[in-house]
Amino acid sequence: MTPGEVLQLWYDAHRDGDMGAARAVLADDCLIELPDRELIGFDAFLQWSGERATREGPDFSMAVVDVMPGAGHVATLLELRKGERRWRQLAVYTVRDDRIASIWAAESNHPVGT
Repeated sequence: MTPGEVLQLWYDAHRDGDMGAARAVLADDCLIELPDRELIGFDAFLQWSGERATREGPDFSMAVVDVMPGAGHVATLLELRKGERRWRQLAVYTVRDDRIASIWAAESNHPVGT
């Protein structure tokens, strides 16, 4: 499987609400480097994701704007929205043995395209 195909499984699982499938794609010891913290593994990611959803509220959403594949990794440009506010995130996923081995993400307060 290519890194892009693995990432597609990750996004499809989240879109479908299939956390079992999402867990299967993420390595057990996956390092997730976020702008404000580091997480290890799916359970920590799931807890952080729930906290963010609570903090941001029901009008929070994110959409994939672009996918940039590489050798052993894939990067995505995401547009995040909350009400009228729009901002962007760049995330780089390292893939090994058909699983996401690490995620690095950075956010900017500027909307995509600026």
